[in-house]
Amino acid sequence: MNEATYDEVLGELMLAREELDNSQWVIGDGAIRIFGDNLPKRGKKGEKSLISLAGDLGVGIRSMQDWYKLASFYPKPTRNLFENLSYTHYRVARRYAVDIEQAMELLEYACQEGQSVAGFERHLKEVIGKPRPKPDDMIRLPRLFLGRAIEMLEGKIALEKPFIEQLKEYLQ
Repeated sequence: MNEATYDEVLGELMLAREELDNSQWVIGDGAIRIFGDNLPKRGKKGEKSLISLAGDLGVGIRSMQDWYKLASFYPKPTRNLFENLSYTHYRVARRYAVDIEQAMELLEYACQEGQSVAGFERHLKEVIGKPRPKPDDMIRLPRLFLGRAIEMLEGKIALEKPFIEQLKEYLQ
């Protein structure tokens, strides 16, 4: 039986992790080269979309969307500034940051403190609270939820009538 030491195997695994991180950036950049900023949610019949690209690559659509969004958010020169941080650190910083400047500050902190991804996220939850809502999540609010929210709010909070009327109109 060949027993390798922990440190020998760890070194090999760290190299594999770096290659994985790099491939995620490369795939995201490739999607940007294909679609630019005008990312179609679903292509028309016969048209290529991010879903078709994910299928052609044999990866999940959520991973593909993540790689595209992070590559769009972080300019190439910012991606290798912190030698001890992984792609996942960048993803976590993006979830909590409102802009690139704040994300870079968060990453600098994680680098200086030598934080693991889990430690970094715990710290951000303590300091910032919940991650910022994703714009996609805000758009996907179910109509039923909005309808119930209006019913609950109408009598309890002095909302401006025009706002409530606009919401009701939207729900119809």
